[in-house]
Amino acid sequence: MYFKIKGFKGLKKMTKLNMAPITILVGKNGSGKSSALSALNNLKNISSLGSRFKSNKMESFLDFTLPKRTDFGVEVDGELEYAMPINLSFFEDEFELRIKYGANTDLIYLTRFEIFNTKKNENLFCLESKKLITEDEWGSEVEGREIFLKINLEYLIAEFVRLKNIKPFGSKFIIACAASAENVSAIHQQQTDTNNKFLENLKIGFYDYESDVMKESDDGNLSKKGLPHDFKRLKSTNEKLELFVVKKEDELIDADDYIIKLTSSIQNGIKILDRTKEYIPGISNLLEELFHDKSKHHYLEPNNLIKFSGLDKEYSLLNVIGANISLTPLFEDLIDEMLLDNIHSNTYHLLKNKSEFKYIPPNRIVKDAGDKDTPAGFALGYAMALKNAGYLLDPSSFFIDYWFKEFNITENYADIDSALKILENSNVLKKEGYGIQQLIPIIVILSLSDKLHQDKVDSDSNHPVFWDEKNGTTKKFLIEEPEANLHPSFQSKLADLFLDAWIKYDHEFVIETHSEYLIRKLQYHVGSGKIDPSVINIYYFDKDEEPRKININKDGSLSEGFGPGFYDEADNIAIELFMLNNKRLN
Repeated sequence: MYFKIKGFKGLKKMTKLNMAPITILVGKNGSGKSSALSALNNLKNISSLGSRFKSNKMESFLDFTLPKRTDFGVEVDGELEYAMPINLSFFEDEFELRIKYGANTDLIYLTRFEIFNTKKNENLFCLESKKLITEDEWGSEVEGREIFLKINLEYLIAEFVRLKNIKPFGSKFIIACAASAENVSAIHQQQTDTNNKFLENLKIGFYDYESDVMKESDDGNLSKKGLPHDFKRLKSTNEKLELFVVKKEDELIDADDYIIKLTSSIQNGIKILDRTKEYIPGISNLLEELFHDKSKHHYLEPNNLIKFSGLDKEYSLLNVIGANISLTPLFEDLIDEMLLDNIHSNTYHLLKNKSEFKYIPPNRIVKDAGDKDTPAGFALGYAMALKNAGYLLDPSSFFIDYWFKEFNITENYADIDSALKILENSNVLKKEGYGIQQLIPIIVILSLSDKLHQDKVDSDSNHPVFWDEKNGTTKKFLIEEPEANLHPSFQSKLADLFLDAWIKYDHEFVIETHSEYLIRKLQYHVGSGKIDPSVINIYYFDKDEEPRKININKDGSLSEGFGPGFYDEADNIAIELFMLNNKRLN
């Protein structure tokens, strides 16, 4: 998984960050580290996700909202860009979701939504809007917009033919109602074994792990097939691949040249002049309409397509002979099932499950236990939500007790309840040292996992719940300066804490840090063979430059050096002290 960001606060150039279980952002102050962290945190604010009744049926909705411009640090009339990989059903190629926002005084608004085929270096789908000032018939200026719509029909047809000639792929998700009693029993046993193995794993301290327990990084993406789609819903066959038909009084008319030109115009992109002044700028509403109406949207109505492509001026065939043009079932299959439903569901899944981060700021000391915006408040609220949902939190106690002792927080046994009581009472928390006050909320948050805290699988249920391992609710954390107010020995121990949380809970981290000790300890664990180098990505930020990706080699060394003033600062000061003392002696 990776993210590309441009235009967010200090990120003036396209910045690409490849995600690993532990991604480290390091560099001088003002170099863009915090901007990158904030840009990832604000991903959740670019869209609204949920379910609602529409046209008398329940459907999921995906709206690209209009966030406040100042929250994203975009200049007036500036642009904000995000890009990330998206796995689409049906297709085998690799794709990228690219979205671009414009900005006015108050808001940022969606101006471009694009699905780009990175393997073939071409668009699959693109919807774009530009502000346009035109004159009406009386010579007065009219504000409108020019819509650009491009659909790669050639690619869709080629993929349709390929899929019709092979056995449809099966769903990777288990459907309870379709499983036999024997299969259900086997699945229950497998999940019970998994839970038992997890509980055993929790009782092992980080330093007691054997090397074969450590795992390599998994990119965390879906399979190349994306979310499952019902291939049987495609009504068309390979026998007739026409997208449009021309008829006069139910009699087919030979108009191949005309249809080829119409298809090519959509393939290359059509421009639509919209003089209706929109209250909401951008294309958010239009995109939502396309996802809902699909091939029945008025932009895709054949006569409108003819008008937008300019064929109404170039050709007079239809008017002369009084024929009508209409869409074929193949066009509907390609647009409805293979394109728009496919993009909608997988974009929804991507933004909901792959782009949700929990931000943990540098100041984690609780002021009000009821404030959910603080890490302590989040930990309390999340723990109670898990309890109310029927999860047992006992497994968290193993993790909390181990790390409370590692960081010398307590010599007595600590469990989830005692830890929550500390967070609930700010007076109790204030008795701890300043660094420990900031550390406790992190340990408690990392001990919580709604993916693995089920106490058992209910074998008596008529509707057993199964989860797909790849799509479990892995928590992704953005942590700013976790080393704040910690002794160097505890700073290095943070590396152990984050690795332990990844191994046990599949938590993933993007960490902004200035701690040499944290990074040195990660290098040590790679060099000692405890973890694979792919588990850690390091990005070094220089002001006004793209961040440099630095790898940890298998021997623990770095693939290239950091900028001046990081690892070499202590040596530089030591040399200056030596020269100063030497000068005094002379």
